[in-house]
Amino acid sequence: MVVSPVRASLRDIQLAALPSDPAVKKAFADVRAVEDLASEWHDPWKFDTPKAKVASTLKTSLAALQNATKAAPDNEELLLLTGLVARYAYNVDVDGSHEIATDVLAKAHKLAPNDYRPEWFQAMLQCQTVETKDGMEKFLAIENSTGWGHLDLDFWDDYLFCATVTDMPAHALRAADHEKAMGAAASRNRDFLIDVARKRFIPADPNKTYPPEEIWSGEQSNSEIVLTSTMFGVQFSAEQTWKPTLRDVVNQIGTAQFQVEPHPGKAGHGVTPNILLFMRAPKDGEALTAFVISLMPNSIPHSISVPYCPVQDCSAFEADSAETYKDEGGGHAIIVAFQRNSPEYPGLLFERPSAPPTTEVGKTTYAHPTERIRRLDGPLYYLVLLDTADSVLTYAKIDFDTFLKSLHVE
Repeated sequence: MVVSPVRASLRDIQLAALPSDPAVKKAFADVRAVEDLASEWHDPWKFDTPKAKVASTLKTSLAALQNATKAAPDNEELLLLTGLVARYAYNVDVDGSHEIATDVLAKAHKLAPNDYRPEWFQAMLQCQTVETKDGMEKFLAIENSTGWGHLDLDFWDDYLFCATVTDMPAHALRAADHEKAMGAAASRNRDFLIDVARKRFIPADPNKTYPPEEIWSGEQSNSEIVLTSTMFGVQFSAEQTWKPTLRDVVNQIGTAQFQVEPHPGKAGHGVTPNILLFMRAPKDGEALTAFVISLMPNSIPHSISVPYCPVQDCSAFEADSAETYKDEGGGHAIIVAFQRNSPEYPGLLFERPSAPPTTEVGKTTYAHPTERIRRLDGPLYYLVLLDTADSVLTYAKIDFDTFLKSLHVE
């Protein structure tokens, strides 16, 4: 049997905790009769029961529940029921229902801050409006504070829906796996959302040359630019004053180079250190040290203590060259190298909920979901190299440390 996802519903209300008020019982029964029609917003309306009749039922029930909360203002379950019914009323365009839902759910949360349901109900309401980003942030906060093993199936169905509309496909796929592990019943709607999430990841083509604009996405953050590559599972930030060089990806090898700000050298002029990030899969039988040496064929790097490791385990090397930067005391290279295996949910680390596009009054705006290249399968090697003159080594190390601390790798 195939059924639709349940989502937050009357079944998430604890009946025994409601006031023994005939008006509350009647409202509950009346809402249950139309719940399947109003649990989502529909345009066009697709049911035999007129929308106006459903709206009238919910409007009357909502008024009765609001009146009941005046007599029992400290009954969390009644506030939750009122908030849920207000969301249903919002789905059939009952005036003022959104504000009522927000108000009573905030009161419920204040009464029971350790109960995740008030924030969950509010998050789902927001995910049905233009407040999708705020709604998904609430879902993420609940997940982080409660732990997925303590959250029920209805929560994860709502989470999956909101992750889809806020362009977080890795989170959507993880939510679906949680539901599967919990024994969720089959669902066409859920399968559809899972398929949508999977299609937002494009497998990397090993025979294709990728220009930088297909591999890297950038966004502004204060005085820095944040660059992300889902293909290599890496993200870092750089000062706006640093000059980047992002190269084509050929044979699944990625590089990014930065000229940092010049520092005063011995000769009285600015000396510019360089930071290089190099990424590729290891060759058959290739150890991490061999990977480092392959990129520095004219040097003899020796092991040093790791200055900073952006992951759990790193190796660090150092090499000097008297033939480079002669006027500045010679050249100096510091290398930090590490390996990362495929994450369970590629892209999860870098996802942030996105807001819907802004629209002009009276106009419809269409937004195409972001498609991203899926991380390369298997282990990947990463090398971060500082190339600097000895005269500015102290300053260059600070730049290098800053870059390493901004580096996030799946």
